[in-house]
Amino acid sequence: MKKPRKLLLGMGIALLSATVLFTGGVVSKYVNERESEGSVQAAEFYFESNYLTEDHHQYKLNAATESVVIELYNFENELRVSNVKTAYTIKVNGHETVLEAPAGTATTKKYTLTVQPGKTYTVTAEANGGYKKTLSATFVVANQAEGIYKNVADKGEYVLLTVWTENVNGTVQINFPAGLIPDATDPRLSGVYNYSNKKYVAGSFEDDVSFAAPFASHAYRFFKTADFDSAAFTVTITADGNTIEALNSNIP
Repeated sequence: MKKPRKLLLGMGIALLSATVLFTGGVVSKYVNERESEGSVQAAEFYFESNYLTEDHHQYKLNAATESVVIELYNFENELRVSNVKTAYTIKVNGHETVLEAPAGTATTKKYTLTVQPGKTYTVTAEANGGYKKTLSATFVVANQAEGIYKNVADKGEYVLLTVWTENVNGTVQINFPAGLIPDATDPRLSGVYNYSNKKYVAGSFEDDVSFAAPFASHAYRFFKTADFDSAAFTVTITADGNTIEALNSNIP
């Protein structure tokens, strides 16, 4: 008679244990789901620009510059895109413009700043998508007969870049595209090395000699390789780290 009691008691304990494990699992799952439902995930929010910065950069523009296209981005890269709808409030010398960017889609909004010689423009853009971020910059337009200029000519085996200044002096930085070999016989180019992975890549250099005087010029020669694409040729030049781009005369 004692054996059946022990068996019955054992079955009861096993049943109770199974019940506790089962209900415990349900409770645990329920709590986890509730915690997941109750959690708050921060929305991704990005705001960048081609010219506007958080530390308020200053740019100097040529007198002949008529406009500057300011781009506003709601992304940092293709994987980091704002998932909130964003409104951009752009203020320029007391005037206000509002642009909008959708949520979840990498979007570039463009604002064209029209400028005149001898004037200064302060641009502030505030992005508001639940979060706020402000970028700004100042654009100082030179007076007439002040500027840095360039001309690019295709001479067959080489490209000749001529740069000259009017009432502008200082260090000039020149960025050139891939497929070009700087002429090492020019002391200003002798230290420029742009050969990498068996090809000539885009490069840059600074010339702190040619433009010590406010009216000066210099011609730089670059030999062409098979990788050079004259149709896509662009050269960017800055003087004293401020000028956005020299006035351009491209390869005809």
